[in-house]
Amino acid sequence: STEWWYEVSLLSADGEFRRPIGQVGIGFWFNDERYGVARAAENGWELATATLSDPVLKVLFYESDLYAEIDDDSSLSISNVVLLPNTQQLILQINVKGDPDNTRHLFRLWLTDDLASAEQVELLWTGKNNVGIGYSPDGRYLLIADYNFASSNGEYSQYLLDLETLQVSEPILSRGFG
Repeated sequence: STEWWYEVSLLSADGEFRRPIGQVGIGFWFNDERYGVARAAENGWELATATLSDPVLKVLFYESDLYAEIDDDSSLSISNVVLLPNTQQLILQINVKGDPDNTRHLFRLWLTDDLASAEQVELLWTGKNNVGIGYSPDGRYLLIADYNFASSNGEYSQYLLDLETLQVSEPILSRGFG
């Protein structure tokens, strides 16, 4: 489903029009030349990339490429893409559509040095109501918040995920409102 997708155009920093990108859900920058988008595909969505000098979008990755990493064939939606600093790694935040438990996955996508194609995908985290909310300046740690939306007092916990060892810390913050 593409109900959350928007017509997007690439604009220069001074606000002058550059070029239309098309209907996409998420747009993101790799660097000052290469950008990427999540867009609808025949069977779900795909990540595509282009450069300012070569604006033809080329597929980087398909939704279907994630199914080998998870034991679930439910439809997935992409809610965030982050390029970790000083790396060729994308973090993908993926939601399981229609899941009453609100299952979410965080994946790491390893890219080639030129950022133009994917080499490997890795499942980092699966949880309920979680969200990757930040990363350390060196890109080694990902801050994950695990929200309990069913809780009347807004309980949540935050964890650090070490992206080198894939170890998850004990909660570094747990709180609720109420």
